[in-house]
Amino acid sequence: MKLLLPPGIGDVHWCMLKMQALAREMAGGDLPEVWLSSAKDGKDRAGDYVKKLPFVTFGGYFDMRQHRKEMHRVFGDGQVIREFRGFDVFYAYNRAVEDGTPHEEWWPGAECEADFNYPMRVSVEEEDTRRRNEADGPYILVSFYKHGWYREWSMARDPATVVRAIKEACPEHRIIITGAQWDLPVASALARETGASCMAGETSIDELFGMIRGASAFVGHAAGNAMMAVHLRTPTVMLWSPERFGRAMWSVWAPPDEGHYAPVDLVECTAAQIAGEVRARV
Repeated sequence: MKLLLPPGIGDVHWCMLKMQALAREMAGGDLPEVWLSSAKDGKDRAGDYVKKLPFVTFGGYFDMRQHRKEMHRVFGDGQVIREFRGFDVFYAYNRAVEDGTPHEEWWPGAECEADFNYPMRVSVEEEDTRRRNEADGPYILVSFYKHGWYREWSMARDPATVVRAIKEACPEHRIIITGAQWDLPVASALARETGASCMAGETSIDELFGMIRGASAFVGHAAGNAMMAVHLRTPTVMLWSPERFGRAMWSVWAPPDEGHYAPVDLVECTAAQIAGEVRARV
């Protein structure tokens, strides 16, 4: 079975929640071959993450520039396309998540439960990164973005104010700002303004996951890194906006709240309240 998925880590995570059960039903137990559509901004994020999953194989990236209208239609409808450009199935979930579409409706013909604890390989690099960072003392990871709709979220609650509030509430912890290479300008400016450390653009996927595993807490927008923090069982405070995602979103990609993560309304909560949520989890 050859699958085409959206390009982001968060997008792929939603798919992986049911991939093992889907493989059993649709591929007779064979490992699905996962391809990712290239991001329109050229920021291909999730290939190395897919390679860490033992129940799929990674085929590569599919250049969608020649099929942009078709892709926009799929993302806009939030539907599934079968027999798409040589792929058995093309899944796109963004619109369905916004609309609160039940998870089961995304997998037509597949009666299967979500596996919120799907396996992931832990590399030597990932484990070494975890140990090295833990040895330097407790730390909290922070990840903010100012591209796309995250720009509006940052306007709702100034990231620098939030970081300073966390530093005041958790003085025994280092604050480390994470992100990809393209997040570096925003992350480095935030680090200079708050006195936090900046690791944006300096970590591989394995190193990032090692840092997440070793962190006392993770704080960030509702994006792939924060979703991985929840999946890896790191205490997580997820910053979101009800104007973009309804609360139905939280039942889609995360298990029932077991106390290690909290979705926080950026509009309703002050920086001090966000910091209090972090303090309660470290």
